[in-house]
Amino acid sequence: MKVIPGAADCSRSCYVLISYLLLIGVLLLASGIRFYRLGSVDTRSDEVQLWKDLRTHKSVGAYLRFHFEHFKTDRVMPLPRIAAAMVVHSLGVAPSFFWIRLPYALCGILCVWAFFRFGTALYDRRLGLVLAAFAAVNPYCIYWSRVAHVYAFLLCFMTLSVAFVQGLIRSLLSGKPPGRLDAVGAIVATILASYSHLASWSLCFFLWSAYIGLAIFWRRKGVGKAHLFWSLLGGGIWTLTLLPWGMIFLSSLFLPEDPYAQFSSPNTLADLRYMLDTMLWGSGFPRVLFSYGL
Repeated sequence: MKVIPGAADCSRSCYVLISYLLLIGVLLLASGIRFYRLGSVDTRSDEVQLWKDLRTHKSVGAYLRFHFEHFKTDRVMPLPRIAAAMVVHSLGVAPSFFWIRLPYALCGILCVWAFFRFGTALYDRRLGLVLAAFAAVNPYCIYWSRVAHVYAFLLCFMTLSVAFVQGLIRSLLSGKPPGRLDAVGAIVATILASYSHLASWSLCFFLWSAYIGLAIFWRRKGVGKAHLFWSLLGGGIWTLTLLPWGMIFLSSLFLPEDPYAQFSSPNTLADLRYMLDTMLWGSGFPRVLFSYGL
């Protein structure tokens, strides 16, 4: 059988093109689901509080300063609410449920691409398309991207963090140099995930620790030094960006008035559960399982 020159390259190009066309279709489906009557969905108490805060604080800087000053007591990372503040104040619109939900809906759409990226890094584009399709119609993903709540940001950036670090580890084990997109993406995604919710701190620490450990083990083989450089650089940048928040968090654990971890009481070990509730999503076995499972 005669092989036509360039047929393999043409076939691969068609495969890539079809994959991205299908991904665009899935993203359009996800966009339609998330934006349909976005401003008329029943509200939650978190959204009411966010709406009040945006009417009180007239600039993004003032709102960020408010979050930093109250982090010791409320333990709320600022990214999701700051994103809503940026939309409202940069566009000059009055706070409404549609406008404060807009960044959460956009993050829910980005989450579909995050699952595509994760599936591609884990196996290939076919698995990525399957995961993207599931994310587009998953009730959990849909619900949290249609209300102004932190989980849309958390799920999106945690998934991206796992996807980019998985891409780096796959390159390392294959003897390939680290991809620039994976390296920069891992740094940015882990920082954004950590600034979305406390629950992601432990996962991001595990991801960077795993990558650094593998890079140290493989440092004498081929491209190991390049991976070691990017792993130490990424882990260091991530640590430095969280350092002020981490110091505030640790300093508050020993306060007698702290509502989460009353370390000053005689029953210290029993009170450790309050800190676990803080680092996870409140309480409840499904939330704990999802945090560690992802």
